[in-house]
Amino acid sequence: MHWAEHNGGICTLCEGCAPVSGGNGRYYKSYAMGAGTAKPPSPATASPPSPPPPMGPGQYVQIADNNDCCRSNGAKIDSFRGEARPEYCHDICDETEGCRFFSHSKRWDSCILCSECTFSNHRNAKYYTSYSKQAANAPAKYVQELSALRTNPSAPVAELVLLANTSARYEGLEGASEAELGEIDEIDVEIELPSAKDPKADDACELERPTATTIAAAAAGAALTVLFAVAVWAVLRCRGRGEDKQATKNSRGGSWSAGSRAMPPRVSTAVVP
Repeated sequence: MHWAEHNGGICTLCEGCAPVSGGNGRYYKSYAMGAGTAKPPSPATASPPSPPPPMGPGQYVQIADNNDCCRSNGAKIDSFRGEARPEYCHDICDETEGCRFFSHSKRWDSCILCSECTFSNHRNAKYYTSYSKQAANAPAKYVQELSALRTNPSAPVAELVLLANTSARYEGLEGASEAELGEIDEIDVEIELPSAKDPKADDACELERPTATTIAAAAAGAALTVLFAVAVWAVLRCRGRGEDKQATKNSRGGSWSAGSRAMPPRVSTAVVP
């Protein structure tokens, strides 16, 4: 842009600039948009080249050891449980449109598919490892720079890969809850179950269960009862046998037999006149 105070002020807009100091050029001041503020990037801080777009099955580069990607940036596509190893998430991400990242948790055996990645530093983030999908022919140097995010999340490559939580795209996005990410342990379920009160269940829970001591005492009592019954039966049986023997003896003492020495008294048959 050229501006001259001469003739009431003249403003001339230009696509390019070739300064002329002769003639009327001396009456103009020239300006360039952003001139004096923009600085060319130094070789040390220059951004790495953009990676080739992933096409088809790609390679997955780990970018975080203890952080997740799409908890807070609204970029969660889907989640899957029952995936014990990160390698099981590769095919799922390859088959899912828009999947460019995933986070895997061995604690919950889950794969979280993401279209963007913003490290959350949530309390549960430490249970995740995160991966970036790259083309199979991605340059080895670029893959190495991505891997550096595992130890330095602020590495220069982060500007190309990660969605910053200060960017305009991040604002207004709704994060995912722990339940939506499947972060529910079995112990949590056991703790929550008693909150649903059921009177019948409470009464059933209040019934005292027999202990080993109670069972042993009951068994001992039953054994003593059996022993007492056997003893009473034995006494009664012995007493009955004694009475039978005495009755037999008495009956023998009042009877005669051919082998006995005592003769029965004789009865006289004479007729008394």
